[in-house]
Amino acid sequence: MYTTLRPEAPTAVDGMSRRRFLIGAAGFTVGSLFADRSVLPVSADPVTTARATEPADTLAHELQAAPVLPSSHFIRTGPSNRQRVAITVDDFSSFPHIDALDYLEGLLALGKEYRTHFTLFPIGQELDRQYDPRNHPKRARRARSLWRAAITDGHVIGNHTWSHDEQIATRHRARIRRELYDQHQSLTRLLGQPYTEHLFRPPGGSGGFPNDDPTSTNEIQYKHLMSVVKDLGYWSTMWSTDSNDAHGNMVIPGDTVAEEDQRFLHKIFHGVNGNTYEKVHNGSIILVHPNTLSLNGMEKLITGLHDRGYRCVTVPRLFAK
Repeated sequence: MYTTLRPEAPTAVDGMSRRRFLIGAAGFTVGSLFADRSVLPVSADPVTTARATEPADTLAHELQAAPVLPSSHFIRTGPSNRQRVAITVDDFSSFPHIDALDYLEGLLALGKEYRTHFTLFPIGQELDRQYDPRNHPKRARRARSLWRAAITDGHVIGNHTWSHDEQIATRHRARIRRELYDQHQSLTRLLGQPYTEHLFRPPGGSGGFPNDDPTSTNEIQYKHLMSVVKDLGYWSTMWSTDSNDAHGNMVIPGDTVAEEDQRFLHKIFHGVNGNTYEKVHNGSIILVHPNTLSLNGMEKLITGLHDRGYRCVTVPRLFAK
């Protein structure tokens, strides 16, 4: 079963009526959860609420395919009958040798050169660091320009919580809502315009994967997290291939960037030690972090996927007809 995301005609809605509408749709009050803040601007039907006030031009690329997403609100791979894969990039933290905005700018350039679209999951706290107009006005202008360009170019932005709490699935429902709300507020401030995030990725995969044993801790946490995610109109978006995990591609001190890139590329195209589970296939969702795959490595990944006949699309477009 799938749910179709269709665009709504932009509507002028004043702040009070919009607030009341969101409160009614989400089924909880401002005072009980967020004190003096409004509720999370995503409801059980993310299309008919938050999108109602969005400028049509900023959504043109995203809405062209009118994609359908699983009614379960859980995504790990796309359909296996199409040669499409999705490259997803998480966090957008800066490191001594990697600047998050430089990496984003490089992704946008690769996207244009190779007609590739990415799904981006920034941490809200990192967006706040990038957009600090009072203390760093030049960097703030650059951040706004790049993230707006990402939307205009057809990439999709998803919610990765505000603080990257890797125990998010163990938290109280109100805490989970707050994490998603605060990330969305950070993104909205940075963009300076409304944008609806349909996709959510739990930090570290916390509570993200179901388990066949209904009594297992993983399954209990999964159901707890998913109940909140579904209530807020998000789709929990996991992955089938990870650029940094225990299956053979951990970042090893002393290794060069090129060596780290090569390990990941070998895993995705050939598997690891005979295990082909994470080898790319139709519908693969590939997880990347700026500190686990360089821009040079990303270019090799894209060209390697193209050489094998794959189209690199956003997660929603994996499901588009």
